[in-house]
Amino acid sequence: MKKRFIIGMLLVCLLIAALPLTALAANTPSFSASNASGCAGSTVDVTFTIKNNTAPGLVGAELKGTYDATKLEFVSAKNGSVMGSPICNTKDGNIYYSWDESLTTGVVGDGVMCTLTFKIKDTCKPGDKISIQLTQFKAHDTDLNDVTVQLTGGSVTVSDHTWGTPTYTWSNDNKTCTATRKQSCGCGGSETETATATVKEETKQTTYTATFQNSAFTTQTKKVAAGQIKVTFRLIGATLSENGVDLSNGGISDSEYINWISSTSYTLDAGSTAYDLIKKALDGAGLKYTMTTSYLSSVNAPAKVGGYELAEFTNGSRSGWMFTVNGKHGSLSISQQELKNGDVIIVHYINDYLYEENEFPWLNAKDPVASNPVEDPNNPTNPTDPSNPTDPSNPTDPSNPTDPSNPSNPTDPSNPTDPSENTDPTEVTDPTNPDGPKVDDDACTCWAGRFWWLVFLMGAAVGALAMWTIPAIIRKVKK
Repeated sequence: MKKRFIIGMLLVCLLIAALPLTALAANTPSFSASNASGCAGSTVDVTFTIKNNTAPGLVGAELKGTYDATKLEFVSAKNGSVMGSPICNTKDGNIYYSWDESLTTGVVGDGVMCTLTFKIKDTCKPGDKISIQLTQFKAHDTDLNDVTVQLTGGSVTVSDHTWGTPTYTWSNDNKTCTATRKQSCGCGGSETETATATVKEETKQTTYTATFQNSAFTTQTKKVAAGQIKVTFRLIGATLSENGVDLSNGGISDSEYINWISSTSYTLDAGSTAYDLIKKALDGAGLKYTMTTSYLSSVNAPAKVGGYELAEFTNGSRSGWMFTVNGKHGSLSISQQELKNGDVIIVHYINDYLYEENEFPWLNAKDPVASNPVEDPNNPTNPTDPSNPTDPSNPTDPSNPTDPSNPSNPTDPSNPTDPSENTDPTEVTDPTNPDGPKVDDDACTCWAGRFWWLVFLMGAAVGALAMWTIPAIIRKVKK
């Protein structure tokens, strides 16, 4: 009985002694590194977290650890929400990170102390597990006493590459198909393969089949209804030339080529011609044009460019509209030029075919700018143009016979309030010369009148002088 009592007392003592140890373990701060995974070539984040960080808290800490530098490459470090003023010297397989805070107030609370970013090297294989070991974590409280911290390391597991869904792109003529897929695990890798399609022509449709060598890409089939083709069209115009383009003897053009319709794909019936394509494209763009089955003679520019007409000979005696098929000028008219699937047609203006036809300068055409539209010289719209005889808005133009705004000039033949003048506009403005008279007749008349008055006054002065001096001379002679 006595032995049982003694044994029981010993067990009770052991339990009592164990209670503080358990409580101590529960309250001991812990510091751990997270686990991460990614494919070779990708970057991963490893977070370092502290828990059970109770009062009085930490006023400084220092972390040391290691990693396999042959498999991981350190990229960057980012401070967490707990503590501040970090110092990081992590590199070459060694982790060194330290924090400093105020010496009077300890940092209390759980959270992320820092995040380290590593790149998994391309030499790693799927399944590799790279350890992040924590070898030391020194910390002290406000009394500069060391704080015991439990450490738990982490790891980075190398996963196999993951791929996104492949995309497939057919060429304009459907002769080839390109497959592309990109890795979605963050490494930025991709694969691309272009396969030549086999063609099967049937009564109602043509079937194109592309088979790839890479098993990741599936065979692609495209069916096109018989009698349809897909072509590309581009329209290139030019700005108006002031003097007519002449590039002979090294002349420089004052006209600039502009894209009026950028490269656009059109679907046409088989057997369609360049005429059919041009009509469809220009009608679709809302452009005004003049065209026969043989020749495109004029096109009006888009409204944002100015809407002016650009026709044969507009920019000189060797200017006009031409077209190329797959980069070559042909000898056929637009209605004779039959198109094939995949053809590229460029209708372009040429300022001087003698010097530019083989140079292809229009291919450098720029996109249009709408800020300064060019005015059509055949339809002037400038209300302040003094050469427009019907312009009523310029009261200072002496050639405007309908100007009622200057009643103070009695010699102005255009003053409708002067009853002594003929206000018939035909006497002032010659319809063949809208710029008006080259000589100011009123000014001449005015100056002529002033000249005769001057002669009269001079004569009167001479006469008065003679009447005064002649008697004096006579009296002197008599004496």
